[in-house]
Amino acid sequence: MPQNRQADARQTLSGDLKQEKPFRPPLQEPLIRDESLWETARSLASGDMAACDDLLKKLGSPPPKLIWNPDPDELPHPEFSLLMQWWQETKGDRPAPSPEDVDPLHLVKLLGHLILTDVCDEGENFHVRLYGSQIGKTVEDLTGKDLKTIWTPLRHYFIANYRAICLRPEPLYSLHTPALNINLSAWDRLILPLMEGDKVKRIMIGIFATDRQPLDG
Repeated sequence: MPQNRQADARQTLSGDLKQEKPFRPPLQEPLIRDESLWETARSLASGDMAACDDLLKKLGSPPPKLIWNPDPDELPHPEFSLLMQWWQETKGDRPAPSPEDVDPLHLVKLLGHLILTDVCDEGENFHVRLYGSQIGKTVEDLTGKDLKTIWTPLRHYFIANYRAICLRPEPLYSLHTPALNINLSAWDRLILPLMEGDKVKRIMIGIFATDRQPLDG
């Protein structure tokens, strides 16, 4: 690979590429207790695929679509299939790859659509290490921010998803649609754990914009 492409890949992975921040409307959101997010995460990890429905209803969104261990051939984007293939091949006999296994040169075609988050205090919070440049073209770049402090009310949904991954370190597909007052596309996400020993230490998320769901889900 030419040196300039290698430099671009590493720069993207480090989150150095900046995007202009889009317009962000003022939002009012319901009070959601942190313990209730743990309850939602535990339900999702146990296999209740409707665990997040009430949460998203409170946030003005239709029910999400959630699938544990999705079939790579049935994922909605070919990039997701590539990412799943990388995850499965890289982990080998381990439950999941480690954070050190992430090589930007192997994921160069996907970097603009990747998020990397560090797990803080065993899932109490999550720190955004990388926010792909293609995502940042349509929403605010969250690189370097803690998930609990970001502007969107959907942070509650993300936290519940990521806590479920900590409890059940397996691939999780998610489709969610933000409330209309956020004025964003719906989002397909493929959420993958990265582990050290028996603990999830980092989470990799592939993400693509998609058509909004109908209000009834």
